[in-house]
Amino acid sequence: MIIIEESYSGFQAKPMLRYGSVGNFVTLLQQYLNNFGYNVTVDGKFGRETYYAVRMFQREQGLRVDGIVGPKTWERLEYGKKRICPHKAFRPLTKTLRIGSKGPEVEALQNALRIFGYCVAVDGKFGRETETAVKLLQKRYGLVPDGIVGPKTRKVLNAVKKVTKKKSFWEWILSKIFPKRKVVIYRVPEKVPPKKVPPEEVPPEEEEKLPSKKPPIEELGVLRYLPYVTIGLGAILLIYALTSERGRKVIVETLPVERVPGVLPAERITRIPPTERIERIERI
Repeated sequence: MIIIEESYSGFQAKPMLRYGSVGNFVTLLQQYLNNFGYNVTVDGKFGRETYYAVRMFQREQGLRVDGIVGPKTWERLEYGKKRICPHKAFRPLTKTLRIGSKGPEVEALQNALRIFGYCVAVDGKFGRETETAVKLLQKRYGLVPDGIVGPKTRKVLNAVKKVTKKKSFWEWILSKIFPKRKVVIYRVPEKVPPKKVPPEEVPPEEEEKLPSKKPPIEELGVLRYLPYVTIGLGAILLIYALTSERGRKVIVETLPVERVPGVLPAERITRIPPTERIERIERI
């Protein structure tokens, strides 16, 4: 069966990914999933963890849940926003749960996972998807990702707090006259900050070519030679000032003159040319 998904006109096509795919686009997919809070391992391999994270993301965004990353899923990964997964009122967990468990306690666990942002299917069966969501939650809060809901994991899950908003008198009256669906909001505990990992290098062919803030040299035209012309004119003026009499005179006149008490300034000292000195000596 061939599946065709519609897409926006401005969307850049990317390859379809599924379980078993590898490569740089899988790395990009895992980074997008982490932007939505799924905490998958970025290794470029489309394994079980990435597969079930994609399924949870598709269920959260209202897409068809098949675990295949097609155009519509790529579109939501790039341009979509985090959505609140529908859930029921929170019920504290009291039992240790693992893969294979069944019953109302598993339903309460799956509902709690939805409150934490992992949109798993609520069917009362502790399957692979629920186990993956538990592992992702454990990684998020610095626990051992074993997929077992033990005391430490239950402590994190039971730490959610109901956010209550005080209503005014008129809001209370209107809510009684016009009842509407009650939306319960919970506040989850803050996650443990992840360890700093050096960013992975992205191949040059996959990097976005952004316009440079500085204009290219070719666009400057004649102005690109302005620094060289300025340096050349400065050098010519300096050589002229050092070699010509007029230049030396300008330099001497600009130098500061130190005035010593009892000594005439330099401009008031009369200088006798050498020829007049010889004539005066002969007369004497």
